[in-house]
Amino acid sequence: MKKQLKTIAASVSALCIAASLCTSLTASAITLYPKTVMTKSSYMWNSCRNETIKLEYCTSKSDYQDYLYEPGRNIRTVSTSSAPGHTVNVNYNDILGAYTGSYEYWQASQCGLYNVEKAYDFYSSIGYTPTGLYVAINDHSTYVPGGNGGQRENAWALGDTLFFGLGSSDQSQEDAVKFLGSATDVVTHEYGHLVTQATFGWNDYSQLSPEAAALSEAYSDIFAELADEKNDWKVGATVFTKNGVSKPAGYYSYRDIANPANTHNPKTPNTTYYTNYSLWNAAVNANPYASDLDTSGSTIISHVAYTMAQSSYFVNNKQLLAKIWLRSLSKYNVADTTQITFRDCRYAFLDAAYEVLSEEGIPYYQSQALHLITAFNGANVF
Repeated sequence: MKKQLKTIAASVSALCIAASLCTSLTASAITLYPKTVMTKSSYMWNSCRNETIKLEYCTSKSDYQDYLYEPGRNIRTVSTSSAPGHTVNVNYNDILGAYTGSYEYWQASQCGLYNVEKAYDFYSSIGYTPTGLYVAINDHSTYVPGGNGGQRENAWALGDTLFFGLGSSDQSQEDAVKFLGSATDVVTHEYGHLVTQATFGWNDYSQLSPEAAALSEAYSDIFAELADEKNDWKVGATVFTKNGVSKPAGYYSYRDIANPANTHNPKTPNTTYYTNYSLWNAAVNANPYASDLDTSGSTIISHVAYTMAQSSYFVNNKQLLAKIWLRSLSKYNVADTTQITFRDCRYAFLDAAYEVLSEEGIPYYQSQALHLITAFNGANVF
């Protein structure tokens, strides 16, 4: 989801959770103290409205702000003004809306945190060990009237923080977006950036080569869709407000990985999404400073993953395929990860496939291996 997306109810019983569980996140050194136990909120946001969440509602001793905190996974919501290492001028007192009378942050905090929990569990299930996380909810002050919505219509990941904008202020517009944290695949996508950042040691995306930047987007999209229960292979198809209203349901998306050329993304309507490396590489050479090279090239590799997922072997075992893609991150035998290539990806993935399938007791030969190799061949990635 471009760098602008890089760059996450049924009633619960009022079960008391021990105060000691509402502890501090290591990175922040901010101690959180229990305030109350969360129960169902009648203001739950959109797609999360009927979900069950079990959270602590805590207050920080150091800044006296209120937070939602999930002790089992060590995740808490923060405002963009209090997100570690990333300060934005935010003019409100309490992200939960308890003092302002507004429930917008309250809803977004619950829904965003719930979806981050789902992403956390997905990455845990395929072999990644997450640590403490922050979920930062953006406010209205970053909206740019007449522009592309600024940070409010954006989501991104940095360090140990996931940022989700509240969505378009004007929901009547054709390209209006909902709260970014309400889409599970968007949240899983952004979480994927934290995984690649941590694995490759990236802290400055401006230093990435076009292929490395495209791979960053591709991995996030791959994880997002392998985790997505809808199995539509469209990233952010639930985000655009007009889907199902003036357009067919799922018409708009940030990327259509199954059919990249058919992507209807009103935010970047002029971007061409590729599935062939040679064609994209020619476009890169023609205009190496184009702003959309990361997203336009990402669909080459993400479509490779889509092709793999359609095989008779993986179609009902997406989690195994996700394990291979995750393991491949550790198989890049390069000195400078900011310059990794699609060719590096091919060999890292095939190395990981052999290793993971062997661990699962699955012979690495015949249809499984052939289909994986053929998927890369079809994208002209050798």
